[in-house]
Amino acid sequence: MWIEDEKQVLTRSALLFVPAGMKHCPLILKRVDRPIFHFTVVPGGRYVKDEDR
Repeated sequence: MWIEDEKQVLTRSALLFVPAGMKHCPLILKRVDRPIFHFTVVPGGRYVKDEDR
């Protein structure tokens, strides 16, 4: 998982918090041994995609 310009290697269960405006992704899956539960929460109640970033 890339957050800004830093690569984060996840080797076990994790919860990631990405503050508003911070560049993130791609999430690259190299090995999957168990089911994955992936979800997004937007606490502000409204998600607006900014195409200029």
